[in-house]
Amino acid sequence: MKKIIVSFGCGLGNQMFQYAFYCALQQYYTEYEILADTKVMLPQQHNGYELEYVFGLNIPRCKFRDYSGYWRHVYIHSGWMFPLNALFYIIRKYFPNPTFYKQANYTFYYPEIFRERTADKYCFKGIWANEKYFGQCKERLLKEFIFIQNPGEETYDYVHKIKSSYSVGVHVRRGDYVRGNYNLLDESYYRKAFSVMENLVTNPTYFVFSDDLIMADALMRNTTKKSYVLVRGNTGINSWKDMYLMSICQHNIIANSSFSFWGAYLNQNQHKVVISPQKGMSDQLLPFTCDDWISIE
Repeated sequence: MKKIIVSFGCGLGNQMFQYAFYCALQQYYTEYEILADTKVMLPQQHNGYELEYVFGLNIPRCKFRDYSGYWRHVYIHSGWMFPLNALFYIIRKYFPNPTFYKQANYTFYYPEIFRERTADKYCFKGIWANEKYFGQCKERLLKEFIFIQNPGEETYDYVHKIKSSYSVGVHVRRGDYVRGNYNLLDESYYRKAFSVMENLVTNPTYFVFSDDLIMADALMRNTTKKSYVLVRGNTGINSWKDMYLMSICQHNIIANSSFSFWGAYLNQNQHKVVISPQKGMSDQLLPFTCDDWISIE
């Protein structure tokens, strides 16, 4: 059978974009078997490959022999492998494989992905962080991105507070963004977002999710007079709980982060208000947003 390999890697939010892309490929390329590469093409970050643990998604994996023809496109994330990476670079430059497709910018939409294909095997490497790839799969994604782990009693306390208030999930992303020198959202974004939200939602209570709660607490004190709750304890392997709690808030204010994009995307409140930043994760990337969300500077 003809095959398409889709690379999965990076953090949970990016893996969810990749799964959404995987679903779109299944729908379009019905004559191909779509397989997942979770080991070779992309690094696993934060808590590793999480789609199976968090959502119970059992995606068919490619086998070692399926990488045949694509080893030149592997980048080994280890400094001492520099000579091999340099060799692969030279081979890629002078002997490219036309059935290998690497996404040049992982937030752009490349319509040529969905075109007639004649080869027996293809490999797609990227994040595919643009709703245009998977908008037609939304109903399926909402059914399959169901959190299967037991959240625990402390999380249920937050669930009760969220469901008994006019809840707005607020994501403040720092941590690896500070270390990686990515774009950080400043107080002006959150101040504008709170102003917009408070014009649309009566007496909101903000539930704040962050990997830097000290900074997030200071930001909230400086930018709003409304009540807020700092959500604590969801770190490491339990980080998915923040996304789960974001998804059950009535409304969302997201960061320039794939993690909070999916927290808002999974929110099934039919009257939800989602505010997203116009600033991307970096100056080369588009923002994480949907057409029906409110985008502000």
